[in-house]
Order: sequence, then structure tokens, then C-alpha cells
Amino acid sequence: MSSIFRQSSRFAWPFSALVGIALLATGSLAKEPAADLGHCQFGLAYGQVINLDTGARVDKSDDLTALLASVLACASASAGPEALRALPDELSKPLAASTAPLDPEEALVALDIIAATTESKQAQRLSEVAWQLAQAAGLDPQAIVAKAAESNEVLSTALENHAPNSADAVQAYRDNCRGAGVPVPGAIETDPGWKWGPIDVSTDVENKHTLAATHLEILTLWKYEDSNDGTCVALLREDADAGNPDDDGVALGVICQNKEMTQACFYDSVVYENGSTKRLNREAALTTDFAATAHIDDVKEKCILCHIGDNPLIVFPGTKLGDALGAGQSTRHRDFQFVDFGNGKTWCNPKPYELPHGVEFPDKENSCQACHDIPQRSRISGTQDYCTLIGDSAGLTMPPSHLGKSEIKLWPDTGPISVEDAGVLAPYLPSMLHLFDMCRTTHDDTC
Repeated sequence: MSSIFRQSSRFAWPFSALVGIALLATGSLAKEPAADLGHCQFGLAYGQVINLDTGARVDKSDDLTALLASVLACASASAGPEALRALPDELSKPLAASTAPLDPEEALVALDIIAATTESKQAQRLSEVAWQLAQAAGLDPQAIVAKAAESNEVLSTALENHAPNSADAVQAYRDNCRGAGVPVPGAIETDPGWKWGPIDVSTDVENKHTLAATHLEILTLWKYEDSNDGTCVALLREDADAGNPDDDGVALGVICQNKEMTQACFYDSVVYENGSTKRLNREAALTTDFAATAHIDDVKEKCILCHIGDNPLIVFPGTKLGDALGAGQSTRHRDFQFVDFGNGKTWCNPKPYELPHGVEFPDKENSCQACHDIPQRSRISGTQDYCTLIGDSAGLTMPPSHLGKSEIKLWPDTGPISVEDAGVLAPYLPSMLHLFDMCRTTHDDTC
């Protein structure tokens, strides 16, 4: 592999070609890509619909028919061939023929049928995305699906899946968190455990990573410590253009860990209201105890899109957030787990990706795995979009030696790369190529 970097700078290597060379140099790395690995670019985060390719918010005023057609295509690919077979003929035939997209009401119904009849967490998440897009366009997805459920029993299950169902488990989850040594903090404005903050980390928006690309431009950090040395980090994201205390461009997320950093609990500024959930405005979010917020399993946004691996916190070196939380240390072998939800469920933190037998990096110290346990992509758990985070980091904020030295982005395959352009990343390329290959495959759940 090292011979690649001794070539003349006259030659430019596409990243895909480098992958092929890596395979020749180190042996076969992975299976053929699975058929459902077209990147499904929609997710829910921070109270918004996010384009997972770019981290930017999806403009909810865009053509709803086209948006839902894209979401439906992603859900169908994720669920596999069984998806179409679960649909009634009036929906499956137009989809199979690809003559024209379904209208929004038909697309909502199709998505909910797929979500209710598949084990794919990604397909289920995408039905939530579709509901939020439809609501933003003035539709009532609850009424639309309820009407269709009169002639399709599967949709009754879909409606149950959309409704909050873990309110009775809130206390059990809080008890489990405390039992694991993980704090359940009070309100930011009244609990003295919030010892650090508010810290303005808005300048991090200038950096090129997922945190900034969401366009929620006002970022404020707090840090909490309890008497058992458990810690919490709260990050308030606000839309600089909102200007309305009731606007949905406000999200306050909290991640708490025990002293050993082996157990984690998540809280969000969402409460129950009228049989559904509601995101709090800024004032209410800062004055509400997190023991009184909705169960994290009833929050539409699924944190495991990103917060998995060896550390539940996503902290980039070279940012104010990273400086405040001590980024730059190796987090390998932390092996944290999500505390049991108290309702018979919890999230899955997939096992770390392992190199194929017999494969070693020529420079072990200069590899991504020297500091990180990178989780496997898991189709069933819905964690395959974690690779977006890897892509945002590789060559931009990671490895730390690369910071400020180049604007080259080596991930994903964006074009030809000369050997000289690789520069300080050259020693890391073998491990990055293995990660690129890992991101082209999926695995069974490993929790």
C-alpha cells in the first residue's frame, strides 16, 4: 500500500481506484455491496427533517409529492422486495411501473404499510419523516391514515406505532438511569448541578461538520456534574432566523453518562400533550426538569443515527465545543451502552467494525482505529447513516494532525486525488479505505 504514495504527482487517483488498489494490496475486504445501500438521505434531528448527505435542513416548502416519492423510494429499498408485496394493488402497481409518483396521501399510506410490515428501523424512521413533511405542508397524516385503516388492518398497527407509547415507562427509565449512576438533571436555570455554562459555541458553525451544517446557527452549551461524578452535556440549538419563541427551530438535547462513561441516558426538550408529543420553546426548555420530559423512545428523532460507537458525545477537535469538553483524547474501548428504557426496549450500539482476518495496517499508530472503535453499519437497527458522520469527519476535522493544513476532502468519492494532495492524510488512507469499504456493507444486529 505504501507504494501508492511514492508515485509521481503527475498521476491523479480517483478515490474509487484507491479502494481497488487497497483491495489488491491487502486482500479482499468485504462482501459485495447489498442491494439496499443507496443512501437514504432523510432523517429527523433537532426537531427538523435533515438531509443526511449534507446535514442541511430539508426545505419543507419544496414539492411535497417529489419529497415523499424520494422518502418512499428509500423506505422500499431499505425494506427489500417484501415491501411492495405488502402493498395493495392500487399502490404497488404504480410503484412497480414507475410511471408517476403517488400523490401525497397515497405515499403516506404506502409508507405506513411498509413501516408496519418490515423489521427495518430505517423504513420505520422514514414514515416519521413523511408525517413531519406532510404536517408542514398542511396535511393531517393522522386523519389520512386513519381513513385508510378502515379498509386495511395493517394501518391500525401503523397508527399505534406513531402514537406515544412509553409514557408509562418514564419513571422506570429514570430509575434505571439513576441505578446505573447516570444523572437525571433538573432544569438548567434552577439545578445547581449545571456548573458550566452557558457557553456560546456558535462559532463552530464556521467549521465543516454535521453540527454546523444543520443551519441551527445559535449554539449554547452547558455541562452538569452530580455528587457521584456523573456528567451531562446540554446543547441548545436555535435558528438564528426564527425570531419566534414558539418556533420549532429550538432543540435542547441532553446526553448524560456515569462516572466510568460506560452507560448513557438521553433526554430531549419534548413533553406529552393531548395524547401526542410537543417540542418546548426556549423558555420552557430551560425551566423544565428533565425528569418531566417525554420518554426518549417517544421522541421522533432517533439519536442512534449518530450517537453510537465508543462515545455517545460527538465532539470535533479544533472547535469551541471540543475545547470545552476536552476533545482529542482516544475514546477507544470505552464500549458504552444505552441504559434500558424500562419498556422492554433500548437502543442498540453495534459492535465495533473488525478488520478482516490477516489484514493489518502498515502504520498502526496512524489509523482511524488507533483512537476509535468504529461501529458496524446495522440495517435492522437503523444505524447505517452513521457513515455520513464518518464522511463528514474524515479529511476535515479528523485526523487531528490534518486540522488547518488542507481543504482536501477525501470522503466520500468526490473526484480524483493526487498523491501530493493526500499530504498529511497519506498514512491514514489505508484505514480510511477499509472504513469506506465497511460503509458499503451492512451487518446483522450485534447487540
